[in-house]
Amino acid sequence: MWENLSPPWQVALEMAWEAYCAGTIQIGAVIADVSGNVILHGRNRILEISAPENQACNNELAHAELNALLSVKN
Repeated sequence: MWENLSPPWQVALEMAWEAYCAGTIQIGAVIADVSGNVILHGRNRILEISAPENQACNNELAHAELNALLSVKN
C-alpha cells in the first residue's frame, strides 16, 4: 500500500509520524511542484517547546502548513 502512494503523500505521512513521535498533533504538510516533486515540507509543532531554525513551535500558529512555508531557504 505504501508504494502506491505518491512521493508527496509519503512525505506528508512521514511528517505526521514525526509529529506523533514528538507528542504533538500528528499532521504533516507538503508543497510539491506540478510534476509531484516535493519542494517543501513541515509538520505540526504546536505542543513542542523547541524547533529547528525558521520553524514555529509552542504556539497556536505552529501548524504543519505554516512550518512548510517557513522552511523556504533564503
